Amino acid sequence: MARRDRRTARDRVGSFDRTRVALFLALAALLALSFLPRFAPVIRQGPQCTDLAAPIGGNNRSVLAQSGGDAQALGLELRLPNRIVASDQPLEINVTFANQDIGPVILYLTGAMPPLTRLQNDAGLSIEIRRVGTDQILSDNAAPRGAPQSYPSEDLHLLGSRARCTQAYALSPQQLSAIGLTTGEYRIRAFYSNPSTGVLPLPASGQAPTATPAYSDQGVWVGQISSDEVLFSVVVPGAAPPPAAG
Repeated sequence: MARRDRRTARDRVGSFDRTRVALFLALAALLALSFLPRFAPVIRQGPQCTDLAAPIGGNNRSVLAQSGGDAQALGLELRLPNRIVASDQPLEINVTFANQDIGPVILYLTGAMPPLTRLQNDAGLSIEIRRVGTDQILSDNAAPRGAPQSYPSEDLHLLGSRARCTQAYALSPQQLSAIGLTTGEYRIRAFYSNPSTGVLPLPASGQAPTATPAYSDQGVWVGQISSDEVLFSVVVPGAAPPPAAG
């Protein structure tokens, strides 16, 4: 009887230890999911936006993306890997799109460097740089880019629900000098807008048309958003700290 009681007690202790280990592992996993993105910017940035596949098209469209009459919730973030840059170094810029909606978002985004000019009703991404103190806008005087009637498939990218993607750019010292960016302090901000959902193009030659098309447009996200401003400094060569690793 005593032996059985001792065995029962050991079983209870063993079961209690296993429960504690399971709870500890679950808590550790929750903490890792909560804090890891803060210390791993790459995870928060997601993949390169232009690497995302284009939507399939035709009748293939997310019902969640089309539900309701409200615009899909899309956020825009701008981050500088280095906020102190020497005048002989490139200015690296990371622009992150954050889909905060329950359905996927279709982005119109080319791989070209966005214009350093904010244009009203412009299509796509643009960047604005202002000098601190005078609030002077440094512009490359880019021409307006109206939205095409039908967006090229290679410039459309499907960003999943609650997902993020980042497009990385680098302004060379020559480009910075051309817009009048010298030593001093500046504010930089990103803008993204689309005025049109895009007209559904006709099927390519030799491709069978979609039977009874359910949509008359390409479903591109429509609206205007902007990132928060980020301060950065341009200093003389040799005064900037070395670039951050990674």
